[in-house]
Amino acid sequence: MSEAATALSLSEAMGWIGAEVAECEGTGIGVVEAFYVDVAAGHPVWLVARLGKRRGARVVALPIGTCAGSPSGVWTAFEAELVRHAPVVDPRRP
Repeated sequence: MSEAATALSLSEAMGWIGAEVAECEGTGIGVVEAFYVDVAAGHPVWLVARLGKRRGARVVALPIGTCAGSPSGVWTAFEAELVRHAPVVDPRRP
């Protein structure tokens, strides 16, 4: 199956914004904030999640291929500890 056939559409991804992100054990760890999109292909490649609810919460990027939509939000194949060490996204920088 080709990548294009399995890629998450941008419109589907936009529906995930604000959804809870759960780690592989099912525990909620954050909220979907945004996506980084491959402009040439037209589909999201990174999910941007805010971990925690306080003002100083970490914002991290997760590969979209490790995420899946579920009735309760978005699930990632990573354990919570690994997600907490994911690359930090600084929303003040392009």
